[in-house]
Amino acid sequence: MASAKISNFVLRMDEIQKLVDPDLKKLGFKKSARTYNHSIEKGIIRVIHFQMGAFDPPNIDATPVPQALKPDLYGKFAVNIGVYVAEIAQAAFPHKERKFVSESSCALRMRLGRTKNKEFWWNLSAPIDVVAENVRTLLLADGMAFLNQFSTRAAIISEWVQF
Repeated sequence: MASAKISNFVLRMDEIQKLVDPDLKKLGFKKSARTYNHSIEKGIIRVIHFQMGAFDPPNIDATPVPQALKPDLYGKFAVNIGVYVAEIAQAAFPHKERKFVSESSCALRMRLGRTKNKEFWWNLSAPIDVVAENVRTLLLADGMAFLNQFSTRAAIISEWVQF
């Protein structure tokens, strides 16, 4: 049985996360693969997820999608942030409680670095230390500012009503 080859991009993503991990651990986050959880109150969990762009191999039977509609994100990554609220998740998608929450299960979500409807994806070919410092800076400023506005049920309800 042949062993699977780990891509250079996966190894670089691992290195970037290793550089950001200490700051997230200081803030109380626990890690599972590319996702971090921090429970701040029973049923309210802060979530940070490092999403790598998918490898999209060519498919000769598929109808081609214009590049402008489907950019190639392989070799790039984004950082998604969310707040999971158990009552909202249970009402929307009844399921049993999970030990670790994914960002896609969050009711309140944002992509780090997103501005004016523009997606932001970091390039995994760029220098690791520069990318990690940029991610760390944005996470600790913009990311935590987003998460802090939803730190209690009362704050979540107050912000939600404003939408």
